[in-house]
Amino acid sequence: MFGADLGMVLVYSALIMLAFMLIWILLVPFKLFNKILINTALGIVCIFVYNLIAGFAKFDFIGINELTGLIVAVLGVPGFIAIVIIKALI
Repeated sequence: MFGADLGMVLVYSALIMLAFMLIWILLVPFKLFNKILINTALGIVCIFVYNLIAGFAKFDFIGINELTGLIVAVLGVPGFIAIVIIKALI
């Protein structure tokens, strides 16, 4: 007989699928972590620039703390805009 046994083909294909699933499981959290890290850094920079401009324009400052960092980390720039709007309304 030529070729491989059907059982060996199934074992190799199952191992290849398992390898792809493990790689996918390990890479997805890193993508989420990188997105949150980039959103946090961009939001903190936006708040910092807003506070610099607020000093000249006599606006209220936005504090950089855990709550604003969390809001900006989850929502990104729209979170920063929401913080600015909420700060203007208060």
